Amino acid sequence: MADDDGVTEAHDQRLTVHIIAAIPQHEPVPGDPHYDLFQKATVRLKRQRLWKCAIGDDYCAGEIELHHTHIEATPFAAIDLGRVNQAFGLHLENDADFSEWIESPGNLEVLCVMHHRGHYGVHTLPHPLWEPLRYRKRNVKPSAEVEMVEGEVDVTSVTATRTKGGDKVTDTATRTRVKAGGRTVAEEVDVTHTEEHRRVPHQR
Repeated sequence: MADDDGVTEAHDQRLTVHIIAAIPQHEPVPGDPHYDLFQKATVRLKRQRLWKCAIGDDYCAGEIELHHTHIEATPFAAIDLGRVNQAFGLHLENDADFSEWIESPGNLEVLCVMHHRGHYGVHTLPHPLWEPLRYRKRNVKPSAEVEMVEGEVDVTSVTATRTKGGDKVTDTATRTRVKAGGRTVAEEVDVTHTEEHRRVPHQR
């Protein structure tokens, strides 16, 4: 809202962003043939006493993790080595050179969970909103954070009772839906089956 001088007052603004991420087929990390390079980089960074969040502010929280800063560890088919060399002043000649670089400190950054994939994470905030976190003064509100929306839980139960051979049989189906943003994000159906056996008087 602008005041009489035409100056916009400080305010919070909610943004809704729907992103379609094209995730190529890939192996689990432990099965990645280049995972050992990632592990070696971890050891090297710890030895150099660099195993601490690069942001290092009063919002840091969680374990320390490695973030692929420029290029994620993805199949090489989509990567133009010439453009990578030009952008970073490198001289990579083949996929082996590229795989070694992508799992090296030149493409890895040490971040805490909060700044990696949490409320203030590089994987959760748009980059123009995340980058200013590097230079924020302490005790100043961050430029943005991810609003974690708690889901609405809707529980519906349907009970049916019938008689089977004189016994009372009750079937109860309970459907639990978790909704967020107006759509169902999780659903579970639990069915219980109970029987009440009729007592037959003892015959003398």
